[in-house]
Amino acid sequence: MLRKSILLASIFAIAALTVGCNGDVQEQQQMPPPTVIVTEAAIEDVTPTESFIGKVDATFKATITARVNGYLENRLVKEGDFVEKDQLLFTIEKTQYVATVKQAAASLTQATATAENAKLQMERGKALVASASISQAKYDDLTAASAAAQANKEAAEAALAAAELNLAYTDVTSPVAGKVGLINFNIGETVGPANGPLTTVINPDPMYVLFSMTDRQMQELRKNLGGDNMTFNDIITQNAELQIDLSDGSRYNQIGKINFTDNAIEGMTDSLRIRGEFPNPQGELTQGQTVTVYLRSKNAVQSIVIPQVAIINDIGGRYVLAVDAQNNVSRTTVTVGEQLEGGKQVVTSGLKGGERIVIEGAQKVRPNTPVNAMTQDEYQAMLKQQQQNAAQGGGM
Repeated sequence: MLRKSILLASIFAIAALTVGCNGDVQEQQQMPPPTVIVTEAAIEDVTPTESFIGKVDATFKATITARVNGYLENRLVKEGDFVEKDQLLFTIEKTQYVATVKQAAASLTQATATAENAKLQMERGKALVASASISQAKYDDLTAASAAAQANKEAAEAALAAAELNLAYTDVTSPVAGKVGLINFNIGETVGPANGPLTTVINPDPMYVLFSMTDRQMQELRKNLGGDNMTFNDIITQNAELQIDLSDGSRYNQIGKINFTDNAIEGMTDSLRIRGEFPNPQGELTQGQTVTVYLRSKNAVQSIVIPQVAIINDIGGRYVLAVDAQNNVSRTTVTVGEQLEGGKQVVTSGLKGGERIVIEGAQKVRPNTPVNAMTQDEYQAMLKQQQQNAAQGGGM
């Protein structure tokens, strides 16, 4: 009897489990397709842009070094001053250089007198040798003496010029207009060519920005900017402009232009050096500053644009979930270009524009399965209607 009871219980349990499973299957079969939010792959005018890391460099920069040795006598500028071209910055003690000039001038006077006398002797000897009053050998000696005296005179002239030049170097001027940097010597200290620079002067307006781009980026820009029959230098010079972001992420308010591309790709980095030029009227750009450089086309290009959230990555690459007219989902492989502001992404291949792309609910669906596709506006309208219906039902 006990065995029969156990057997019957087992049979009933199995029957109940079978009925339950069949009920679950029927319930799953009757479940509505999942709801996903879709948006249309748009065709928009996009300005092709590439970004790089750049360094700010001065267009005019001078290292000011004393060209003669001596004691620093005067500092006529302060650190941070703006100076004009040829403005006097420092003076070096002049006493020894003035004395050298005087000595060289005296030596030149003596050498001039000797040269004039030797020339007169040679001219007299020329008349005497013609009348056989002196020998040819004597005349040759007079000619040689005159040439030697003239050479001594020229050497004295050169010595005087060098002395005057050294005296002039005791006044240290700026070869460029710009801002004075840190001054490295105090009054009374010895300065000279071997003692290091006195200071630097940098012209802050305009400023250069130096950056490099890879060969791959060069080829992309050729395609995006056009100009098949132009050199790369002409393409980016004529068809592109520069913008930069400062270290805090703010956009610099001046537009730059490219004024130089190097003549060869650097082998170690496979990149080409490029130099841009930016106005700097407010002095916001500083020598050595790191900035983000944006090389932007002057002309817009029609491109496929979708939200970045629609792009999914896996081991097979990047793809999106597209919904067809029958609301079936399919996986579409895409190649992406640059990222745009507002969370948008350029798609360079895989889409033609107009496709419905899943942007919310992708985790609930599988490729080749039906979905309930709604736009964001339709979805919000549905939620609002459900709330109204619930409110009316509660009132009843």
